[in-house]
Amino acid sequence: MAEDYSSQWIIKKEQLNCTPSVLDKIPLQQEEIQRSKGCSFIINVGTKLKLPQSTLATANIFLHRFYLRHSLKEYHYYDIAATCIFLACKVEDTNRKVRDIVVYCAKVAQKNLDLEIDEQTKEYWKWRDAILYTEEVLLDSLCFDLTLLHPYEQIRSLASQFAPESKDLTKIAWTYLNDSTRSITCLLHPSYVLAAASFAYALRKTKTTPIVKEDGTTWMQEMNVTQEQIDDVLNTVSNLFRAMNSLKTPSQGTPARSNPSTSFGSPSVSAPPSTVGDNMNTPEEDALCEENKLLPTA
Repeated sequence: MAEDYSSQWIIKKEQLNCTPSVLDKIPLQQEEIQRSKGCSFIINVGTKLKLPQSTLATANIFLHRFYLRHSLKEYHYYDIAATCIFLACKVEDTNRKVRDIVVYCAKVAQKNLDLEIDEQTKEYWKWRDAILYTEEVLLDSLCFDLTLLHPYEQIRSLASQFAPESKDLTKIAWTYLNDSTRSITCLLHPSYVLAAASFAYALRKTKTTPIVKEDGTTWMQEMNVTQEQIDDVLNTVSNLFRAMNSLKTPSQGTPARSNPSTSFGSPSVSAPPSTVGDNMNTPEEDALCEENKLLPTA
């Protein structure tokens, strides 16, 4: 099994109660929803830019890792999502012109693909300045650790070895994996576990019974994963989409705070005010957060 460079970014589930956003009084479920909205923004913009899925997955993972170090009250997820697209394009060698990224970010944010955006508009420069300014913050937050191992090939290998007769299984597993990048599973499990969970979902969806190797090795033994790990991924993704579907009001984001030394606020000028409620920690929870600090500073 290939080395998983993401292991240094894997956290314990209890540490989710100590993210910068939670410590900033944003309920954990609300944080997960806003992270997902940022990832959806990445996917929508990336689709317009005709970016490959690997680039979108990279951008989504960058966003999730960024918010291990910063609060959603400090940086709006649209700002960070746009910057993650810009950086992921360079990392994955799928470069797009800054102008094109800026234009589609503005159009998708305003939900108006017919919006006139060019170098003569204020909106264009607001987005461009925000992306270029935030890139340095993003790189610093990622500790310039830009090496990612996506599990697409692991899924293909599993399908060819243990379900060679199922025509749609690989496609379904890849689709599930793509959807899962909107969730925090990339922070809780290494990529090979995500591959296994996606494969398990596809087996269930296609009602496929995996074969066993001649030496008796099952696909779970091959991947060195447990049913508990697989269930945790499936439940995390399911709970996120259930929470997203249960929202009865229009999307509401957390406005970005302007940096004291700049005028860069949230490019989404139409974003409504935050509806985040208080989430005061008890002394015991504060002690737990101190014990389970997420990551060392760069």
